[in-house]
Amino acid sequence: MRTKIFYPILPVLGLFLIVIHVLTRFEKVPLLVSILFFVWAFVFSVSGWIGELILDLKFRGDVKDFKEGFIEWQKRLYDRSPYFSYFGMILFVAVPLIQWQNSLWFSLSSAGIWTLLISFIFLVILPLL
Repeated sequence: MRTKIFYPILPVLGLFLIVIHVLTRFEKVPLLVSILFFVWAFVFSVSGWIGELILDLKFRGDVKDFKEGFIEWQKRLYDRSPYFSYFGMILFVAVPLIQWQNSLWFSLSSAGIWTLLISFIFLVILPLL
């Protein structure tokens, strides 16, 4: 349900908010807030979806833990494109590798950690360069 409804709808909702903001000239909330919500929703959805893929590998029995699941996901990503694999390796530091009992909390926590990491890079590190 999360991969089919929750994660795809969040960025669409963010884009819808931008469109409504532009069409109605809603001045109470700055346009930058709508754009930041869209970017946050997009990053959160993509990283949550990746967390779900890693979790699926564990629950299907293909891997024994989340670390091995992440490595297996990296192998599949490398088979498609080495460049995507290198980008995925950057995200490795943000994957919680502990044994979560509930898949919802694993997915939400990994998505939250990845979102914070990417937000920190774009909002703090890049402006300093």
